[in-house]
Amino acid sequence: MVPVETKANRLSPDADACLCTSGLPFGECCGPSLSMNPPAPTCLQLMRSRFGAFRQKNSEYLLMTWHPTTRPTIAELESHWSQWVSLRIDETAKGQVNDNEGAVSFTAFYLDGEYLRSFSETSRFVRVEGQWFYVDGEVDVGDAADRKVGRNELCVCGSGKKFKKCCSL
Repeated sequence: MVPVETKANRLSPDADACLCTSGLPFGECCGPSLSMNPPAPTCLQLMRSRFGAFRQKNSEYLLMTWHPTTRPTIAELESHWSQWVSLRIDETAKGQVNDNEGAVSFTAFYLDGEYLRSFSETSRFVRVEGQWFYVDGEVDVGDAADRKVGRNELCVCGSGKKFKKCCSL
């Protein structure tokens, strides 16, 4: 597995920034994948677009990109709705355009009231007939990033706005 990004290229204060907090414009990052035009070309791009779908509470996309053998019901999926704010990709293994399997290790940050919390997962993906699917993941629930977010701090989502004017709403 190889590191793929740093904090410097993960966040962007741009209003058109992608939901996955890559720092890229939405139309150049997750926009095409979320519209399935074309489907995500790599498991990393599918991971990013699925994080964006979790932020949007887009159950249709999440279920469509979840492998049928491990796909939850809509009720099980909705139990995961949180206020997701940021994604950090830690490592990837395989999962490129010509691979049929891959893995992405990431840390996702979410708000629980005024507290920023996180969890880490290594997700497994397979490609079937040219389309990537999320299969499952090994979750490592952590509390290392748990902290109270101050109202006047810059928002943890990377918008460049104060927390009180952004994700605390």
